[in-house]
Amino acid sequence: AAGRAIETYLVSSRPKLLGERDTPYLFVSSRGGRLLSETVNEVLGRWAKEAKIEKHITAHTLRHSIATHLLKGRADIRHIQALLGHGSLATTERYTRVEIQDLRKVVFRAHPRGR
Repeated sequence: AAGRAIETYLVSSRPKLLGERDTPYLFVSSRGGRLLSETVNEVLGRWAKEAKIEKHITAHTLRHSIATHLLKGRADIRHIQALLGHGSLATTERYTRVEIQDLRKVVFRAHPRGR
């Protein structure tokens, strides 16, 4: 679904935003320039408010959520590291939060004496 949405954006919306301009950025502002994280955070904040979400939501919140869901879905942490663009695995390890219950499940699933 995400791939289809990006393809639609690339074919339909992005060219309209860019006009005659050229940029290496995938997502661009309404004026065709680089989309700033502040703008994304502002939009996310409005959407969260409309959805009656009281927690402060930012682009970083989404990154963290995606990484956590991937990890819980058994994605390899090195793949998550590459997706997030982290140079160090230690950064990714700090970035993702693993619940104690999740750790127990992994030990019981993977450890020879846990079975």
